[in-house]
Amino acid sequence: MKKIFLFLLLATLLLTAAGCGKNKGDSLEDTGEAHGLLWRVEDEDTVIYLLGTIHVINDTALPFGEQLTEILTTADALILEADFDDFEQYVYYESSMHYTSEDENRLPDEISEELLDQLMDIYLGHVSLEQEMLLGILQAYRPWALANELAMVVLSENEELALRQEDINIALQLGRVAHEAGVTIREIEGFRRKADMIAALDDAFKVQYLQDTVDFYLGSSPRSEGEIQMTLAWLDAWRRRDTEAFIAATNLDYVSPLTVKLLEESTPAMYDYALNIMNSREGQYVIAIDALHMVTETGLVERFKQDGYEVTVVPRAIGASTPADE
Repeated sequence: MKKIFLFLLLATLLLTAAGCGKNKGDSLEDTGEAHGLLWRVEDEDTVIYLLGTIHVINDTALPFGEQLTEILTTADALILEADFDDFEQYVYYESSMHYTSEDENRLPDEISEELLDQLMDIYLGHVSLEQEMLLGILQAYRPWALANELAMVVLSENEELALRQEDINIALQLGRVAHEAGVTIREIEGFRRKADMIAALDDAFKVQYLQDTVDFYLGSSPRSEGEIQMTLAWLDAWRRRDTEAFIAATNLDYVSPLTVKLLEESTPAMYDYALNIMNSREGQYVIAIDALHMVTETGLVERFKQDGYEVTVVPRAIGASTPADE
């Protein structure tokens, strides 16, 4: 039986138990280092590096190359989607995953009996708890939180991906490198805003997101194989700084519906933040956010171009940049 990593439920379950495909370009060979998806945009006194990240990590994404490390460690600030050290905001986000005393409904009231049975079967296959006790734990979580959990379980259990569980994701590693170098770390969005955006989404959408993710887990969704292969291609492209390969591999049909929805909600505000840095600050900044915020038709790369800036893909050897793909 395959191992399941129940990130959301782990603490609760422990407490309960105690109590009771590649696309390589000829000029982008693997050098043994990870170079990252990196664009540069600048004016007369400000340089912004747009660093597209991926919300998982494996050995393909490490170690960071010397050029990427130098850019990170010499920046005036690294701007991440969220500050992982902001415990208060993270607690707010984590709390938003649960129903509260003010909620009239609980999980069994919001989802179908069939979907609840599917969830129970999934978890009963991996944890040694009585059905009634497991139901009591599951029903404390909102549908979107359980969906996020199951999606990560699918990726975590895939042997081909071989994710590094202890390192969480690429952004966390970027933050560690910057922190050790004494670089200021800021956030472009934050856990609180993300939680509030999710809370504002339609309840029916969040229930459907859970059903889609259960289908993903059970292998009955196009995402089941498509997302795995896309993520493998993303990580390979990230390692080689092959922006063309990353874009070619991207298929939003294989991306979590919640991620797609949040992209629509948050990308404009992220661009406004980046543009404000360009217009009001001097120095060198690295904005490291999900690469999907960079490469879509409404992403930061295209928005900077539309506002008249030249956006260049940073070549892997330090030197003059080459224009980003039109």
